[in-house]
Amino acid sequence: MVHPSNEEYHMEKNSISLIWANMLSIVILFVSGVLFAVPYMMLWGGFRFYSGWMWLLYLLFGLIMHEVVHGVTFALLIKDYRFKHIRFGFKWKYLMPFCHCDKPMKKADYVVGALMPLLLLGILPALSGICFHCFEGVLFGIVFSAVAAGDLMVVWKTRKISEESLIMDNPEEVGFIVYEKMV
Repeated sequence: MVHPSNEEYHMEKNSISLIWANMLSIVILFVSGVLFAVPYMMLWGGFRFYSGWMWLLYLLFGLIMHEVVHGVTFALLIKDYRFKHIRFGFKWKYLMPFCHCDKPMKKADYVVGALMPLLLLGILPALSGICFHCFEGVLFGIVFSAVAAGDLMVVWKTRKISEESLIMDNPEEVGFIVYEKMV
């Protein structure tokens, strides 16, 4: 693991509760459903949804892409632009895929990397679905807005961290490690 030297920085672990993240995802599912489905129905007068086994592939694709978006964004934002610092896998303990960046980064970069899947897989598909009369896009956006609940919780936990601090994903838990410069 790459991290600042212990003489210069104080390290603090921050983790999130998966129970709270799952509860928040249900709330986000409802709220994003209202925010995106209601305008769609007002604009297009209702919806038709074609369900089937293809939706399982869309969901699997979306879950994989969620982590890929984290990884690509983190790789682009870290100072030396290296994919060697990015690792993908599956945490069987939590039954969830993950992307881990083992290089600390500025708070703003970490927040952008954490929120990018919400934007690219949640908000943009939902808005595109509304604009182009594609309810499947709206539904995909609603679902993947809810999938980003843990990311939103992580970002919320960074709100009191100074901009000068460095943040790195926690490789063992769902959360992050903060490195604050010692005065």
